[in-house]
Amino acid sequence: MGDIKFESICADYSERNSIIFELGDSYYDNYDCVDTCLIWSHITFYGVPFGFSDDQINSLFNGDYREVVKIGELHGCLIMCKQIIEEDDDPLEVCDAADGDLEYTISALSDEDGPLNMETGDPEQDVFYIHEFQMESGYDDASLKSRILDELPGLILSFLHIAPDILAFYPAPLEYTPDPAEQERYQKLQHIAAQKMDSALGAIIGEQPAEQPSSNVLKFGDAYRFSEDELKFITRRRHSGSSYPDEAKDPKEYAFYQENGFEEADNSRLLYKIL
Repeated sequence: MGDIKFESICADYSERNSIIFELGDSYYDNYDCVDTCLIWSHITFYGVPFGFSDDQINSLFNGDYREVVKIGELHGCLIMCKQIIEEDDDPLEVCDAADGDLEYTISALSDEDGPLNMETGDPEQDVFYIHEFQMESGYDDASLKSRILDELPGLILSFLHIAPDILAFYPAPLEYTPDPAEQERYQKLQHIAAQKMDSALGAIIGEQPAEQPSSNVLKFGDAYRFSEDELKFITRRRHSGSSYPDEAKDPKEYAFYQENGFEEADNSRLLYKIL
């Protein structure tokens, strides 16, 4: 690892959760998968130098990090797909209700030939989504970072008591100019959706639409049938064209994760590793 001299790495998981439940109701009967099956985690890594005494190690276990150096941190989410399915819920819908990045992750992994696809894979695999993994300045060493990544499944098991089946990561794109046609398409579809909502609301409250010179526009909106992909597009869910262009890939980032056993889910830009 070059000039980086550590005997070990200390991983600090500092998440704490509080639960309030009513005396008259069972918490288990009323819990929401969004709250219980999506576990966000933050882990901070510290480099432990050679020669640490037993007393110093004990201080580390007690949360005293004054004699070690912070080398990185990781923020991510454990998606308990198996538990969600056992509760007769859909991991994609649960993730969509919670966070767009989680929805994108499960959607990409569920595509044809994906590891969560019902026909070609196993949808009951638990996924740990790496939202951000950053090393501190001076410690952004590929070997050191790889060692942490190798240990991550075991850390998740130790901290959360669930061993993930899949690690996933969505690398941020390099700066690029979005296709203006996509924004124009979004605005047009949003306009049609607004027309449909206005007509539906008018039907519910019993109002007749006002006569307009260009009433054929409203009729077009009422008659238009959104495709599944268009519905995903206007609701900001993953759709065809969601991923950024190939030229916006960060080659260094992709190379690092691919060297550590990750592969891209189709052309989604989402990288994943089956454990």
